[in-house]
Amino acid sequence: MPALSRTASIFAKNLIILLAVAVLITNIGGVKPLADVAVAALALFVLLEWTNLPRLARIFSVAAVVSVLAVLWLKPDASTQMFAAMRQSTTFACLLAMLGVLRYPARRSGLVRQAARWLVTRKPRHAYTALSFGGHFLSLLFNVGILPLIGDMIRKAGQSFEEGSLGRDMMLGGMRGMSLMTIWSPMGLGFAIVTTSTAGLDPLKFLFVAFAASMALLVVNCLTTEPVTVPEQDEASQEPVSIIPLMQILLACLLLMVTTIALHTALSVSFVVATILVLPVFSVAWLIMESEEGHQPSLPALGKGLQGIFATLADMRTEATFFAAATLIGAALTIFISAIPGWTTIAQGGDFGLPILILCLFAIPLTAAAAIPHTIVVVLVAQLFGHSPLGAQHPIALALTLTIGWALAIAVSPISATTLITAAQAGVKSHVVGLVWNRRYVVIQMSFSLLIIAAVYVAGL
Repeated sequence: MPALSRTASIFAKNLIILLAVAVLITNIGGVKPLADVAVAALALFVLLEWTNLPRLARIFSVAAVVSVLAVLWLKPDASTQMFAAMRQSTTFACLLAMLGVLRYPARRSGLVRQAARWLVTRKPRHAYTALSFGGHFLSLLFNVGILPLIGDMIRKAGQSFEEGSLGRDMMLGGMRGMSLMTIWSPMGLGFAIVTTSTAGLDPLKFLFVAFAASMALLVVNCLTTEPVTVPEQDEASQEPVSIIPLMQILLACLLLMVTTIALHTALSVSFVVATILVLPVFSVAWLIMESEEGHQPSLPALGKGLQGIFATLADMRTEATFFAAATLIGAALTIFISAIPGWTTIAQGGDFGLPILILCLFAIPLTAAAAIPHTIVVVLVAQLFGHSPLGAQHPIALALTLTIGWALAIAVSPISATTLITAAQAGVKSHVVGLVWNRRYVVIQMSFSLLIIAAVYVAGL
């Protein structure tokens, strides 16, 4: 049995490689039949990994299958939309798998640990701000993977996570900074869903508008959070920590961003496809430049590193399954809701465009707080309004509403990976992080987000 299980695991990882190749050739080479190969590879991967999936992911997988069958049976005229959603789900699953690949060189990197150490050794009055901005930009590379590293560094710095402690403040700073990154990161799933579902949206233009919005909300976050007051240590007794590793990591983030934008422009593909293409290359390049000890690796060490990358190909199985299923469920809900009499009038927006956006902005985090996966809600809203007159006339306002809603949702949801990881680091229940610790933060961010979205809408964007 162990040998059979090992064989199945290797086969599952090879299916991820097949999935990535099929997705890239379909989108870059225009070989459309390979899109169906990607669907088959993803379905087989989920079946092989079924026993390794948590209960919630299995429930969503079954719900996705039921959703597809319901559309094919009750709305056969919409089958083309459902098949398109199935192909789109493979792209999202592939993106998550490639993000998992990047975690291997990140986890073993001494440079990353030194960068995180600089952040957690700032003076107490600067700690929250340092972790908010540091967590924001570092998560461009590591996504939620930055949170366990920050938690580990906080513990090594001698801090705890009790209520009112500096350690808890620092952990929340990193978490909130990381969540706001999802507003604009082209390597994020929320950005991918929104930019592929909104008609008339210029992804590059939206990237810069979303970045400006996230910076504004990051500043608001730091200004409205009162730092914990604790005695500061004697600077003479503290071991100096260099900022150079942090600057090197931030430079790598910038290089990754520029490369992704360049591929998006040169190949005329979505940011999702550009990211899927660049992340494995970036991960291998990282292995070549830095070994586990921070030195130039030998050929055997590089071979071991490549084996390590291969071993991580299925690490994001839960997230990939969950988000692929949510895409199908959202697509099915969209088809049935669109068939409701009078829906076309609502979707027109008209004079109610801004109220609709405000309602959507509230709905995403509120449903997330009720443990309803925000992915389904974002996919549903994106598909309902993305190709409506509202989406065509105000694409940036709609896209910004959805990505900001996504960022607030992952901070408040008791079932998001962000709150689950933060809760595990702090040793509390996830609902404490989402609904207690982050409640005031989300309310304040929501208030300022309303002003930002209203301004973008009035500007006609």
